[in-house]
Amino acid sequence: MISTINGDANIGFYKELAAAGVSADTPENKALIEQWHAFAGDPKRVKSDPMKAHVIRFDLRVIAVEKARTTDVDAVRAAMYRRHGQDVAEPPPDQASPDR
Repeated sequence: MISTINGDANIGFYKELAAAGVSADTPENKALIEQWHAFAGDPKRVKSDPMKAHVIRFDLRVIAVEKARTTDVDAVRAAMYRRHGQDVAEPPPDQASPDR
């Protein structure tokens, strides 16, 4: 699950998930936490939503650069807006976005 909820809204959201029996206690989540602690060098460090969002956006940018086979901004942008063989419209410049 990728949560896009930020700030205080997390508390209520995750309490409701727990009440519904949804758990993050999975082998995949445990492996992710172990990898993060090994990377951070501190078993007490945790990830935050902004950190997670940055990693996801960075990974998507890497994939786009690999698809474009260049770091040229226009080519990378075009690769980012090409999904499953179809062009996806770029959001208008006046539309609010976390990346703008």
